[in-house]
Amino acid sequence: MKVAIYHYRNKLLSRRYNSEKVNRAADEARRKDVSLMCISPLMNISDLIGIYQLNRIKAIIRSYAGRIPSSAIEPIIKVAEEHSLYIMVGGVLERAGPKLFMTSLLITPDGRIKGKMRKITISREELSLGLSPGKIYTSKIIVRKYSLGVLVDTDLFAPEYARLQKILGAQFFVAFFKRRLRKGNIRTIVKSLALARALETSTPVLLCGGIVEHHGEVLYSAPSMIVTPNGIENEVVSEEKLLYWDLAELNNNNLNALRLCPISYSSLSDACKELSKLLKYR
Repeated sequence: MKVAIYHYRNKLLSRRYNSEKVNRAADEARRKDVSLMCISPLMNISDLIGIYQLNRIKAIIRSYAGRIPSSAIEPIIKVAEEHSLYIMVGGVLERAGPKLFMTSLLITPDGRIKGKMRKITISREELSLGLSPGKIYTSKIIVRKYSLGVLVDTDLFAPEYARLQKILGAQFFVAFFKRRLRKGNIRTIVKSLALARALETSTPVLLCGGIVEHHGEVLYSAPSMIVTPNGIENEVVSEEKLLYWDLAELNNNNLNALRLCPISYSSLSDACKELSKLLKYR
């Protein structure tokens, strides 16, 4: 089974433009016999901070948040149905009663929502805007015969969560990380975090980032990578493209004979400092 990571330049708060890009990528992925395509969050609250005033951000959140399924993901459901693809969305704003969550979704080729994983690590800024942490997800997510784990945004910082999903049977991870960092080189930090999770669990990590645009200017780029315990297999930062990976590699003996790719511990230290600033927990 082939998996594709779609690394693309998305416009902030432009649903139609972004959905059209996803549709074109799905067409290309299907021609390559891809079964599962992963796309970065449709809307990330952290992208709005520093651009809009607090009241404006709260109004945007009210407008974009909805119960699942909602109008925000209807275009993606249509893409999944049209191209007979599983599509994993890195995050949508979900309203459940009085609470708001950042939620990752697995959409099936027949348009059903098969898996729903809520982000569990919430920053102080996100908390002040009404976002709540989700409960730890303990059910299996199966695509064809493969069990996958999911790390949404700053859940990539949490080694215990990755280990738990590995214990529950995850054969590979899909991690979504697309946000600005306060300090340090985002590529180096994210690369080291992905390598750390891959080494700790002896499991490949498919990292889905992206490029964020606002008023024609690039705000930032977060890398997309295919990471195994042996190192980086493929990577893209500033170019729009699809990264492909065949799950037949899970049976590759090279994953069993680990070469232990070196990790930048200074970058991991920066990541831990970043985490302490971002999260409400100390």
